[in-house]
Amino acid sequence: MSTNRKNPPPIVSLRDFLAGPIPEPPQVLHGVLRAGQVAMLAASSKVGKSWWLKTACISVAAGRTWLGMKTTPGDTLYINGELEEYDLQVRPQKLIDALGLGEAPEGMDIWHLRGEHMTIRDLVPEILRRQEERGKPYALIVPDPLYYFNGGRDENDNSAQAQTMGELAELAERTGAAVLVAHHFSKGNKSQTDHLDRASGAGMFARAVDVFITMTRHTEEDCYTVETTCRSFARPEPFVVRWEYPLWRVDDSLDPYDLKPIGHAPRPPRFTVENILLLLPKQGLTYTDWKVAAEKMHGMKETTFAGLLRKARANGSTDKDVFGKYTRTAEA
Repeated sequence: MSTNRKNPPPIVSLRDFLAGPIPEPPQVLHGVLRAGQVAMLAASSKVGKSWWLKTACISVAAGRTWLGMKTTPGDTLYINGELEEYDLQVRPQKLIDALGLGEAPEGMDIWHLRGEHMTIRDLVPEILRRQEERGKPYALIVPDPLYYFNGGRDENDNSAQAQTMGELAELAERTGAAVLVAHHFSKGNKSQTDHLDRASGAGMFARAVDVFITMTRHTEEDCYTVETTCRSFARPEPFVVRWEYPLWRVDDSLDPYDLKPIGHAPRPPRFTVENILLLLPKQGLTYTDWKVAAEKMHGMKETTFAGLLRKARANGSTDKDVFGKYTRTAEA
């Protein structure tokens, strides 16, 4: 893909290329997204993707964990193409208050472009100028929403969207920042559709980005399962987020595989409290031994186990003795 360079990098031998170690770029979202990479969040329309993106910008600028992920502190730029100016001012303040920050993080910039008609490529010169003016690069850039900066290209046309994806890569490459954008699902329930095929339009969307994230409706009201595929890291375990205006919060008590079923017949959860209770011997187990047993027997991840344990303690099925071991109660 073109990056408007008159002289592309030269072809070199593999030995020469390997001779000088290349330092790893900062992990803006640890274990998920590096500086210089492009990430896309895909979800149904009107579920709160914009709040999700703004919180990411604020969290990175403030050096806060975000949805359980450690961030590398750095400056951020949120580019608005959708909200009117009043809402653009109100929403970040609500997030700042909800996060308990007291004031806006010093390293976050806002660029209000509603009513303008600019493609992703059109944004690059001004962003580079602003970075030079500030004396340091952005760690994270968020053009929101992607369709607004898409140049009117047909989202179902792979060739047209290859141009948009190329512009996003150019933005990341030339600024050195991680780039995060949002896209929408096609219509209908996506619980039975593969994670990489849920986005609306061209298949190019999921294939071209370095990180592809989906939020899919959970059986629990106002909850969504987050699944992530990364080019540079092992695939993170899925988890559930709950919408508690104005924030998305991780809910470890819910099974991420318990997606909202198609139609009206509820799908039974993959794991239940009884699954873990049956693993308890009469003499009991420590938390660690019980967790390991659940992983070996059921392939259960710790977040799922911890959520089921909380339910078991809440309904009185198990309790911890003075030796730190969990046992089944008489009522269980």
